[in-house]
Amino acid sequence: NHKPYTPEAVCNNALKQEREQLDEQIKEIEASLAKLSHITEINTRINVLAENKRVLAQEIASLERVAFQIDAYEKAHIELVESRVNAKFAIVKWKMFDEQINGGLAPTCDATVNGTPYNDLNTAMKINAGLDVINALNYHFGMFAPVFIDQRESIVTIQPTDCQIISLVVNDKFKELTVIK
Repeated sequence: NHKPYTPEAVCNNALKQEREQLDEQIKEIEASLAKLSHITEINTRINVLAENKRVLAQEIASLERVAFQIDAYEKAHIELVESRVNAKFAIVKWKMFDEQINGGLAPTCDATVNGTPYNDLNTAMKINAGLDVINALNYHFGMFAPVFIDQRESIVTIQPTDCQIISLVVNDKFKELTVIK
């Protein structure tokens, strides 16, 4: 059952082998084209993302400018509020906000006299600061109530006020409560 080799059979085998080689080359070229197509898609995506990055960078810069303007407005507003409040007082100055490490502002309400916090003042200055606050509230509300000053003996000069002042003084000469007019 052996067929003898004929020139046609040899020619067919050669053509089949050449065809197989050509099919293999076509597959390799198609694989290269698929890679090239994928590379083109990736490059297109890279270009789109680069454009998005540029647009987002512009938006970020714009928002940062707005944030800076808001911070500047907030600081100016705070300074205005502090100056308006402090204009109502003769010796007490109020610190309404503390600047934080990150540059933000935290609300506070600290009374000072000549830059010294209220808690660090001596007794006489604390009483005079209190009288200054009382004066501001009296003029704001239009009401003037009598003011009791305890430990009056420790104060040389009293902050002027339109209120009646009742001074409570320790004096060894008096053994009973005595009212002096």
